[in-house]
Formats: sequence, C-alpha cells, structure tokens
Amino acid sequence: MKKYLIIALTALVVLGCGNRTKKNNSVGGESNQYIEVSGPDILTGETISIGDYLGGEKPLLVDFWASWCRPCRNEIKYKLLGLHASGKVNILGIAVWEDSADDTRAAMQELGLGWPVMFKGDINDPVSAQYGVEGIPALFLISPDGTILASGHDIDEMEIDKFLQ
Repeated sequence: MKKYLIIALTALVVLGCGNRTKKNNSVGGESNQYIEVSGPDILTGETISIGDYLGGEKPLLVDFWASWCRPCRNEIKYKLLGLHASGKVNILGIAVWEDSADDTRAAMQELGLGWPVMFKGDINDPVSAQYGVEGIPALFLISPDGTILASGHDIDEMEIDKFLQ
C-alpha cells in the first residue's frame, strides 16, 4: 500500500497540481476574449483587475498559482522570474485555492515576485471555473486588446516571441 502511495505522490509532483488547463484559446469554452476579473491586490488591498494591465504594448501573462503548489513555485522560479526580467510581458498573478493571504504574501517574498498578485483564495471563488482552470499552475497569454493568445502551463519565452513578431 505504501508503495502505491509513493507512486501516486510522485506522479502528482511530476505532473503538477492537477494541471489540466485547456490548450485551446477559449475561456470557459466560449470565446478567445479574456473575462474581466477583479479582486484585492494582496500587498496593497486595492482592487485590481485584469483589464488594468491590458492596452499597452506588451502582452499580459496571467498566472494562476498557489503558495502550497510546488510546481507553481518552480514555474515562478525557473520561468516567470526570467520572463519578467526580460521585459517582454507584463505578469499578473492570481492566487487561488489558498487558506491564507499570509501564506501567499510569504511565498511572494520568498520567491522575489516583482509583479502584482490578486488574491482569490476561496476555493469557491468562480475565477478558476470562468477560465476553465482545473489544475495549477495555469498560464494565459493575453494580447493588449484582450485576445487570449495561448493557455496552458507550457507557455515559454519562445512561444511569447511568436506573438511579438
């Protein structure tokens, strides 16, 4: 029995925290336009929204994540920090499925996040369902006009470069 538990836990770590984000560019199965979501900025408490970060020259990368999710933390450390430093995209984090805003703030400090994070910790908050997120980490690349260009956990700098040309 112990052997099967170890195998199951290893599979969870390797595959992510249930990441089954839809690979088509639709949201909630309907269109490829982003859905407006607003919530508190976890550091300032001010209300922020996805639309606040659209309209410039850069696309927006929206990252659904949680402080307890090891694959989310790895994605931030090994991909998102570099993308943020490159200046090619704006990033907005959406913290989901969290018990405590304090846990999210602590993870942000530990990881050195330099972008805003919206707190949507309540597991019953509809934001994940609105975006079709069934597992995290989940990324959505959104053009300045609000079109979802790509979604999934495997968006990288090369994919972003395709849309910048």
